[in-house]
Amino acid sequence: MDERRRAVKAEKLIAGAIDMHIHTNPDLFPRLISDIEMASEAKSAGMGGIVIKNHFTTTADRAALASEITGFPVFGGLVLNSPVGGLNPEAVRVSLKLGAKIVWMPTIYAAYQLKDPGVVKMFNMVVGPDTRGINLLDQNLGIKSEVKEILALICEYQAILATGHISKQEANLLVEEAFNMGVKKIILTHPLSPMFDYTTGEIRELVEKGVSLVEFNALDTTAVVSKPISAELIADTIKAIGVKNAVMATDGGQTINPGPVQMMLDYIDTMLGLGIYEEDIKIMVCDNPARILDQ
Repeated sequence: MDERRRAVKAEKLIAGAIDMHIHTNPDLFPRLISDIEMASEAKSAGMGGIVIKNHFTTTADRAALASEITGFPVFGGLVLNSPVGGLNPEAVRVSLKLGAKIVWMPTIYAAYQLKDPGVVKMFNMVVGPDTRGINLLDQNLGIKSEVKEILALICEYQAILATGHISKQEANLLVEEAFNMGVKKIILTHPLSPMFDYTTGEIRELVEKGVSLVEFNALDTTAVVSKPISAELIADTIKAIGVKNAVMATDGGQTINPGPVQMMLDYIDTMLGLGIYEEDIKIMVCDNPARILDQ
């Protein structure tokens, strides 16, 4: 398929798409676009919805306002980083009451992430050598009691658990615990990112343990990360694990990248060029996100 035909196909395939991972203003990091501007642009492109994420505060209330103003589905959540108290069940409870759809485990402030904060260059703006990392495991290498409280809340509100930037060891134990406690919706957060470098086998193992969707992000192929991965790696991994277990998201909103709508169009175009079928892209950008968000 030539480039022009792929671009036309991408414009059709973005119809109804839900981008599960976008960063918008206001934020401590420079962002390209605000919540409301992002919702308006996605609506104009014919998309089906967006999820806005912030490393420092809940986006549940912001998502509700953006939805009301634009008449477009915007979803929010909470990342369990230090600014909200880390592994803080009460912050989770309030965010879920406000309508949060996703609870992410720690990202920038995860102990594992802090071993190499420069893997995403902007992270060094907010963390330093004295920043205390957040670990999900207790001294006996079991899941901490407060994490179990959070998982219980996720069950109660039928929300989505996302793994964030925790270590592989933490992720394996977390997914096992969450599944055993009855969490029905679990996302493995961009495992191909250079900060994790999961193998296909490791991803498959987590899917077998209870991961609902594996998130593959366009951002990881860009200069925002210190060692960008190839689009070919994403395509090959998707083919290996199967599209029923995959979601394509941008993780967009950075000032050095195109806007998230254009980023998604480019991502779809690239995957088409790498042999991912149109119907499979539709499953990953429309059907799977809608299912896990109960839309």
